[in-house]
Amino acid sequence: MVKKLSSVILMLCSSVAMAHPGHGMSDNTWHTVSHLAFWLLMLAVVYKAYQWWRQKTKQTSANK
Repeated sequence: MVKKLSSVILMLCSSVAMAHPGHGMSDNTWHTVSHLAFWLLMLAVVYKAYQWWRQKTKQTSANK
């Protein structure tokens, strides 16, 4: 589990770093919007993972 999670995080971070063209983009507004969309998506993923984890812990404690 930890190995898979580490691999996913590593792949995500490395692909974001390679895909980022830098701050020399011609349209700074598009650059800001793309960063905002990325971080909102990351926030949604973390929130859903937290909800899933909380539900799993409630189920395991209820089964004991």
